[in-house]
Amino acid sequence: MLGSLDQLAEAVIEADVCVVGAGPAGITLALSLADLGREVVLLEGGGLAPPGPEELDLYAGEVSGRKYPLRASRLRFFGGTTGHWGGWSRPLDPIDLAAKPHIPFSGWPLERSGLDPWYAQAHQWLEIPANEYFGDRAPPFAGNLLPATLGLTTRYFRFSPPTRYGTAYRDRVAESLRVRCYLGANATGLERAGEGRIRAVFARSLQGKQLEVRARNVVLAMGGIENARFLLNSAEQTDTAIGNHSDWLGRGFMDHPGWSPGTVISQDKLAYHQFTHEEQLVMPVLGIADDVLMNERLVNCCGILHPVSFDENIEKAYFSNPWSGGLGAAGEVSSYRLQLIFEPSPCRASRVDLTEQRDALGLRRANLHWTFNDYDFEMLERSISLINAYLGQTGMGRLKLVKPVNESTVKAPIGTGLHHMGTTRMSAAPSEGVVDADCRVHGFDNLYIAGSSVFPTVGFSNPTLTIVALACRMANRIDQELSRA
Repeated sequence: MLGSLDQLAEAVIEADVCVVGAGPAGITLALSLADLGREVVLLEGGGLAPPGPEELDLYAGEVSGRKYPLRASRLRFFGGTTGHWGGWSRPLDPIDLAAKPHIPFSGWPLERSGLDPWYAQAHQWLEIPANEYFGDRAPPFAGNLLPATLGLTTRYFRFSPPTRYGTAYRDRVAESLRVRCYLGANATGLERAGEGRIRAVFARSLQGKQLEVRARNVVLAMGGIENARFLLNSAEQTDTAIGNHSDWLGRGFMDHPGWSPGTVISQDKLAYHQFTHEEQLVMPVLGIADDVLMNERLVNCCGILHPVSFDENIEKAYFSNPWSGGLGAAGEVSSYRLQLIFEPSPCRASRVDLTEQRDALGLRRANLHWTFNDYDFEMLERSISLINAYLGQTGMGRLKLVKPVNESTVKAPIGTGLHHMGTTRMSAAPSEGVVDADCRVHGFDNLYIAGSSVFPTVGFSNPTLTIVALACRMANRIDQELSRA
């Protein structure tokens, strides 16, 4: 069922599970639970169409630290940010979930192998037919890739069409007998039932219609900023905000920054860009081998090579000279702009907190302070040096450094992936995060958080595939809990 909160006659309804937020996490979770026989209420603050000014105003807030498109990076309507997602997909690497001695607060309380069956389901939800990422097997197009040696390797992205959840799963939600989805239903608060349990979710439309959802389990799936903002607002009802037992709530905000250090001259027709292989889109990227990441004390990163016009000040014939390494002896050389996507490390100072200003629902607005640990840029500089050394030592190319990592460039505006991650981080110990390995808020029996806000570390992969995999896993966990109750 799919309808408007303003048209609902009841003021109080009940369900097995109340899911707040109808993006990829919320819709996947709601439909998966329905398939398992559970009654679900799905609350979505927006409508079916892109939001108007009044709805968008609910996302307004303040930004401190680095500049960030706080409002434009989010979509408040059915389907969530899949409405502007580019479809980039790949699982996190096993090393992304591992604790690293040189990265404070790193590591997930589960191993990558525990996500593998859920990644298989996530590929189906995101309409990605090919879920093979080549691993150690050389692909048929290996001749257009650089050799894996001296610490460099190749990783791969796959691509969703992209799946727009707002259209792809609208009919399934509307026709479901077990999902009741209410649009214009903005969550405004939680009611506790003693210690460690949530009794109800309160919601309200912008026209003033109020709703109380009494559910055996509650899942917040509102995104990396709103999950934290909503829980931080709960401090007005209790001494400490729900989920802030460790002072990690809202902290550790991460996004994937981009850095273009310069131009690579290498062999012609390198394939480090998006293309079609066996009727499916694929994109190889330069990567750094796991043992090098650990031994050299680096964060994960990947490199894309965008073909660009050859530098007119350099003669291609130069690269046929033996003194240059003979790069051009076997054929043409080409020029590429190197774009790096690097992993930020968890930073407590990078956070979502609240301003004194309130929105139309009475909730305090968000302040996003986006920043990095200084050693992130030190690791980035070492990664660039490693790529440069690889090109020189293998004779595979040259890097013309245009944007070095220094005090000036580090302070300049930096690109973003619009990936909101880390503000309700997962941890084994309650003192080190907000949710446990099942994405359940520490100290609560029936309150869960879905989405990339639970990522304690993030690798360089786009988060959507992992968001959906975790939602599939959560549906299974909640179903098991309900069966035992």
